[in-house]
Amino acid sequence: MAVLHMSTEELSRVETLMHVVSGRMTVIEAARLMSVSRRHAHRLLTRYLDDGSSGLLSRRRGRPSNRRLDDAIRDQRTRKTGSSSSVG
Repeated sequence: MAVLHMSTEELSRVETLMHVVSGRMTVIEAARLMSVSRRHAHRLLTRYLDDGSSGLLSRRRGRPSNRRLDDAIRDQRTRKTGSSSSVG
């Protein structure tokens, strides 16, 4: 069994969806608690039922940002400023 590293938000969603599955909470109440739309709460519930807790993990985890600078531009900026930290 693999160890899952979940954010606080993801853990909270798992707990909330467990209440929905057990019948102690409606999807609409869960959506309000998670601050998402009713439709998105249904999407999350489907992923939870299909894949368990791991279905709620961010699918972007481990991927570079869409806003990341190209390596050549970043290196050029570093050479000009003379520092290794990015400006942003």
